[in-house]
Amino acid sequence: MAHDLFKKRYNTMGFRGKAVLMLVAFIPLLIYLIFNTISISRTFLHMRENEVKEALSHAEKIFAFKGEVLATVIKPFASCETAYEKIIEGDKRWFQQNYGYNLYQKFQVDFVIVLDRDGQVFYQYDLFLGNDDPLGQTDKVENFTTSLLSTDKNNTYGLLKHREGIYIVAAAPIKPTDSDVKAKDMLIMGRKVTPQLLRYIEKEYGYKTFVSFNDKIITPYNHAKAEEEMRKKVEKYIKGFGLGESKVIENNEVMAKTVLKDIFDKPIGDLILIQSWDFYLATLSLVYKNAFKVFVISIIATILLSTWLNKFTMRPLEKIRNSIHEMSTSQTLNYIEIEGPNEIIDLAQVFNTMVENIQNEKRLNEDLREKLEYDNLKSEFLANVSHELRTPLNVILGSLQLWELENKYNQEQIKSNKHLKVMKQNCYRLLRLANNLIDMTKIDSGFLELRRNNYNIVAVVEDITMSVSEYIESHQIDLIFDTEIEEKFIFCDPDKIERIILNLLSNAVKCTKPGGKIEVNLKDQGGTILVFVKDTGIGIQEEKQKVIFERFRQVEDLLTRQHEGSGLGLTLTKSLVEMHEGTITLESKYGEGTTFIIELPAKVVSDREQVIFNKEDGLGPSQLERISIEFSDIYCS
Repeated sequence: MAHDLFKKRYNTMGFRGKAVLMLVAFIPLLIYLIFNTISISRTFLHMRENEVKEALSHAEKIFAFKGEVLATVIKPFASCETAYEKIIEGDKRWFQQNYGYNLYQKFQVDFVIVLDRDGQVFYQYDLFLGNDDPLGQTDKVENFTTSLLSTDKNNTYGLLKHREGIYIVAAAPIKPTDSDVKAKDMLIMGRKVTPQLLRYIEKEYGYKTFVSFNDKIITPYNHAKAEEEMRKKVEKYIKGFGLGESKVIENNEVMAKTVLKDIFDKPIGDLILIQSWDFYLATLSLVYKNAFKVFVISIIATILLSTWLNKFTMRPLEKIRNSIHEMSTSQTLNYIEIEGPNEIIDLAQVFNTMVENIQNEKRLNEDLREKLEYDNLKSEFLANVSHELRTPLNVILGSLQLWELENKYNQEQIKSNKHLKVMKQNCYRLLRLANNLIDMTKIDSGFLELRRNNYNIVAVVEDITMSVSEYIESHQIDLIFDTEIEEKFIFCDPDKIERIILNLLSNAVKCTKPGGKIEVNLKDQGGTILVFVKDTGIGIQEEKQKVIFERFRQVEDLLTRQHEGSGLGLTLTKSLVEMHEGTITLESKYGEGTTFIIELPAKVVSDREQVIFNKEDGLGPSQLERISIEFSDIYCS
């Protein structure tokens, strides 16, 4: 019940039109929004990753910049003539006064190391390194100071890893500016990478950076808890992290890393950058909100458009439907007048044309019914007249036959035999006409039945043909019978076959002049039997061949014909052939002759299916009388 109600309400063109329109509008829009959102998301992600990589590269350059700053700071101190002389004098106190804590206060220099010409530490100031951890005595310092002294460079700078720290260092040979003396002493300044330095980078440049080395991480935090949390986060995501790769981590942040190399271009640790993802997420959220707004606006616009289209298109269709329903209920046909799109108007015009055609056809059917009723009345009248005629005709014919028998040996009545024969043959003509009318009426009504069994069609046709051979030859016409087979049993009614052959032979005799020829041939086609009745008569005109089997149609006109006939013979013949499930056709050329071709199915039935009729096979005792009836039109010629 619910399904029927749902189907009745929603299985409509209006609902389907709305659904299709919404799908047509929504699906491409939805696909566009999805792909556009994905594309924008990927674009923003790519842009953000590039920003992070650029920021990481900039942060790396900041460390190099700090080295450049140190190289700039160290230059005037290394070229100081007094420093050169004080090393020679061995005055460490001067260095302590001028190269000590005041350098940290002015330039944030964490340590200063002065090496004499023997490579020994002449003076060292360090905020982080104690006397038990002399940076100046390491191989690394010795290597790059030796390399610097062997070149013409004024200074060098870079990163250096020592013990538990990474340092930004700069070195320069100590010698007066304008002196040609070869420098043998070295001044080294440095700054340790500390949380304070990372906080300064974050404050000045907005980069949250971390330095990882030797399973240690330097963070920009002083608070122990915050430092520990950040240390765990970095350690969690740093594993398996590719060089230059960026990755989204927790709390809407992006991480990227690069390798830190020392002054000898050897990796000493990783520089890690973490930036907030909030801007990207806010932008992406805005994109999603705008996409949702566009989708909602499209839905509203589509609903309004579908409602308008429904009003403009579906209401005229509903009006047409209601008009048709009203016509079916009232059993009347009316024209539909409607306004709407051209297609709807055309549909209404087509329906109106159909209504007009139906009304015209209805009037024609009424006229035809009246004509059929009139034709049926006429057929019934002719059948009744035929029945009424046949009874007195049989009485007259019987009386003539008795009279003929009584006066068979009376010589005085021989002279009246000619008049007796004329009376007798005219009785046959009337009887033939009555029989044809009655049989046609039975065929039209479906009451004429065949008395069929398995019969030898060759013998049936041959007996009929031979029975009229004497009469035909008396008209100086040759009759020839020929067959390809001697025996062929088919399921047929021999009386009706006799009537068919006699009618065709009667027509052939009428149309054939003395000296002509009539041929009856049989051919076996396997599944069918062909019977040919051919004459060398006058033939049939081509325009008459199309109507020759129609009722009451004749080849010759009423006033000019040379033979009598009612025009029912070939019509009855065609009907009898079709009752045998066969066909009859003709081939004729005017002035040369005509050939009628009968094709009968060569089928038989089993013994159990055969019906025994109270009649002998072949032609019975009434053979001569039946021949006389069928040839009665010729006798009068």
